[in-house]
Amino acid sequence: VVLRTGSHEVRVYEDVLCHWSPYFQALLRGPWVEATGHIREDGEYIKKVDFDTDIITIRGLDALAYFVYHGSHAYNDLEPDILDIEEYFAL
Repeated sequence: VVLRTGSHEVRVYEDVLCHWSPYFQALLRGPWVEATGHIREDGEYIKKVDFDTDIITIRGLDALAYFVYHGSHAYNDLEPDILDIEEYFAL
């Protein structure tokens, strides 16, 4: 899955996102799939999800990706923002 805010993109495995977050599970696999569809890239299909920069910043998106792979926060100085992200995405 490609998550994007503004022009910044982060690739994350769909299974990893869905494991950590009921929000992403519903977004990517539920009956109201909101990913922008599948695009062909090097012979594979990839889902893209765009977020408004008012919802998640570039550093917030990077922190989200770090969290779903490591189970901890990468940016201690963003603690309040990370807590908002965790609440928003039900992590």
